[in-house]
Amino acid sequence: MSPKTYALHLGLNTVNPDSYSIETTAMQSPEQDAVDMAKITTSLGYTQVELLTGSEVTRAAFFKNVEQM
Repeated sequence: MSPKTYALHLGLNTVNPDSYSIETTAMQSPEQDAVDMAKITTSLGYTQVELLTGSEVTRAAFFKNVEQM
């Protein structure tokens, strides 16, 4: 029996600057990077692959996905 493998990919091009004590800037392509990594882990046969990007990435969504893995 093969071990179960899980991947949770999160991609945010921008963040709420009010949530950080340092200056934040928009990043180039984290959302696309997360999409690409999800494709890679899927192609590698991971048991469960989850992808959250943009406004889908919330604290609640993160913990919900981690609990379901």
